[in-house]
Amino acid sequence: MYVLRSAPIITAIGRGVFWGSTPTIIIPQDAQSLNLYTHADNWSELRHLFGSVDFVPTEGLAFTRIVGTTDNYEVSIGTANRTGDIFIPAWTPGGGIVTAVANSGFRNTNITGVVFQAGLNINRIGTFAFAGTPNLTGFALPEGVTTVGNSAFEGSGITNVIFSNGLTRIENRVFYNSALASVTIPNSVNHIGDRAFANTSIANLTIPSSVSHIGAWAFSNMAITSITIPAGVVIGQRAFANNLALTSVIIQNGVTRIGDGMFSGSSALTSVAIPNTVTGIGDSAFSSTASLRNIVIPRSVTSIETFAFSTSGLLSITLHNTIATMGRDVFSNNSNLTIFAEATSRPSGWRTDWIVSNRPIIWGVELDGSGAVRRFWRTALNNNTATVNPPYNPHPNMIFNYWWVEFGRESYGVYQFNHIGMNVWVQPRWIWV
Repeated sequence: MYVLRSAPIITAIGRGVFWGSTPTIIIPQDAQSLNLYTHADNWSELRHLFGSVDFVPTEGLAFTRIVGTTDNYEVSIGTANRTGDIFIPAWTPGGGIVTAVANSGFRNTNITGVVFQAGLNINRIGTFAFAGTPNLTGFALPEGVTTVGNSAFEGSGITNVIFSNGLTRIENRVFYNSALASVTIPNSVNHIGDRAFANTSIANLTIPSSVSHIGAWAFSNMAITSITIPAGVVIGQRAFANNLALTSVIIQNGVTRIGDGMFSGSSALTSVAIPNTVTGIGDSAFSSTASLRNIVIPRSVTSIETFAFSTSGLLSITLHNTIATMGRDVFSNNSNLTIFAEATSRPSGWRTDWIVSNRPIIWGVELDGSGAVRRFWRTALNNNTATVNPPYNPHPNMIFNYWWVEFGRESYGVYQFNHIGMNVWVQPRWIWV
C-alpha cells in the first residue's frame, strides 16, 4: 500500500509514477495536481482520501450500487469485523460515490463507533441501519443527511447523537428503546415519526418551531420534566404519554387538537397551558394524571371526547357553553371533582353518561371577565340527586338570591358556607324584599 502524505511534503503526482506496480493508493485532500496513469489493468485499488491522512477505511465493507443510479452506492458491514470502530469512506474502491448507509447495513453488530470520511456525500441513513448495536454509544450524522430511516438506531446503545443541519425527517422508531439520553433536534426538521424517541432516557427536549408533524407515541416513556409544543404542529395519539417525570406543558397558539391519550399516564403533570386555538380534546387525553389539580379549558373548545379526564386529580373544572359535544365517562373516577357548567342544563350533544360518578355539578354559573366562576343561581347547585338550598333564612324579609363561590378556603364550619367539593365552598347571598 502506498500512503501519500499531505502537503507540503507532496503537492503533485505525475503521470505513470506507479506504472508496472500493483498498488493500493490513498490520496490526501491537499494533493493539488493528479495525473495518474490509470489505464493499466494491474491497479488493484485506488482510494481517494479527503481529510486526515491517517483515515484508512475498514477492510471488508460491502458497497452496493443504488438502483437507478450509475455511480451512487450504499455501504454495509459485508465481511468486515463486526466489532470495534467502523471507518466508512467517501468512495468505493472502484471510485463510486458512497451516498447512503444500507437498510440493516450494520444491524445486530457489536461495533463501538462509526467514523465517516470528511467530504462524504451520504444523504440517507437506511432503515434498521444501526439497530441492535448495544456497544454503539455515540453518533454524529454527516452533513448532507436529510433522512434517517425507520428504526435506524432502534435498540442501540447510543446515549447521544449529533444531527446534521440539513436533516428534514426523523422517521418512525428511529431511536425507539435505545439508551439515548441527550439530543438536539435541528431547526431544519419538519417531521418526527411514530415512536421516534419513545422509551429513551431523554430528560431535556426542545422541539423546534420548524416541526409540523409529531407522530403517535413519538415522545412517550421518556424522562422529560417539561415541554413546549410549537405552534401549528399536528400531533398523533399518545405522543407524550407515560412521561412519569413530566410536570408542565405549554401548548403554543396554532395547535388545534389535543390528541387521543396525548398526556395519558403522565402522573406528575401539574400544569397545562391550553391556547384558544384548540377546538378538541381527544379520547383519554389527560387520563391517569393524578397530580393534575386544575386546568383551564378555553372557550374555543367545542368537543371533549371519551375518558378525556378520567382518573385525574382534578379538584374543579369549568365547562363553557361553547362545548357542543361531550363523550362518555369524561370525568370518571375523579373522587374530588366539582364541575361548574355555564349551560343551565345538559346540552343535547352531551351524552347522558358523560359523567357517572356522584360528583357535584353546578349548572348555569356566571363567570367574571377572566373566565373564572363567581356565582350561580339558586337551582344551579346539584349533586345529581337534589338541589342544595341554603341552610336557613337570616331574616324574614330576605330571600335567597344566588350562591357565591369561594375557592381554597382553609376554615371549616364557616357561618353559612357549604362545602360542596374538594377546595370549593359556596356562600348564600340574600336580597331584601
